[in-house]
Amino acid sequence: MILPILMVVMSNTPLVTIGGVNVKVEDAGKVVMASEWISERNQKVSKATVDSLAAGVYLASREFGLPMATILAVIYIECSGNPRAQHPYLPKYNTRARGPMGVVRRFHNIPKNVDLEDPILGVLWGSKILVMFMHDYGHNTGLYRYSGRTKGYVQKYYRLIRTMDDELFEYNGNDPGTKDTYKMCIKAIRRA
Repeated sequence: MILPILMVVMSNTPLVTIGGVNVKVEDAGKVVMASEWISERNQKVSKATVDSLAAGVYLASREFGLPMATILAVIYIECSGNPRAQHPYLPKYNTRARGPMGVVRRFHNIPKNVDLEDPILGVLWGSKILVMFMHDYGHNTGLYRYSGRTKGYVQKYYRLIRTMDDELFEYNGNDPGTKDTYKMCIKAIRRA
């Protein structure tokens, strides 16, 4: 699969545009791998949507310090790579989860004007919530709580993690404070 790539040079940092997001050239391979991983598992989703999802995963990884593999696994469990997939109705909240990471707007106080089904915004909001759960409860319990305490969620997560390329596990964050979250993720993945 060949992604349309546009070279941009700003402040001596070569960038490429993938899925509408400027990505460092050295990170473009990871975004392409993420895009291919999603495409292999859901061929019904358009290439543009898959590229946007992969770009959102890249941005969220950089912003919150999670490995791209962690975000991809949650996206696949929640919506199989289709950000507009119908999530089950949740009578407790009188709503459905929305977007690629299955976020319940009302539970997390997300403004109504945020389109959670947008591939990039949905991944960023979901990753932010996931990091908060992991920070508060640890890796496995954080995943379990993020899922709304769904049975078998953590096991599905580890099954998917085992199918991914090692490069998707690399640390992408800028903030030194998120390195602890990243280390916590890697330790949990290695123990499984």
